[in-house]
Amino acid sequence: MSKQIQNSSLEKMLIEREDALWGTLRNKHPEQFNEFYEQFSKFFAEDYHGVYSYGITTKPEEIEGTRWCDLQKYSLTEVKVIFPANDTAVVIYKIATENFAKGQDISGSFNSSSVWVNRDDEWQLILHTEARINT
Repeated sequence: MSKQIQNSSLEKMLIEREDALWGTLRNKHPEQFNEFYEQFSKFFAEDYHGVYSYGITTKPEEIEGTRWCDLQKYSLTEVKVIFPANDTAVVIYKIATENFAKGQDISGSFNSSSVWVNRDDEWQLILHTEARINT
């Protein structure tokens, strides 16, 4: 299999994984948070960090923070995948959300990036960033 075909398949899988992460969050049921926590945490490396305007989170903080999140809609666009190394991928995209946290509307459009690493034949999220797009 050529390197280009391999990368194309891997790009598609990583984009699907990124979308599945958002879909898991959207389909969360507050009364089943423990089940969600277990399912959602499988995407993240143990040494994960999130970088946002409000601060930097660790894996447990990131997942616990979703307890009060009500993601109703999302859309990923302009998705690109870059491979700085064979075991590292950077997924860059724009995301538009209809999202609420503790009853507050936090909807918006964001420039996002996620860094995925392949450890023991499993792609895990190690870093995610979001920057609100000001219109």
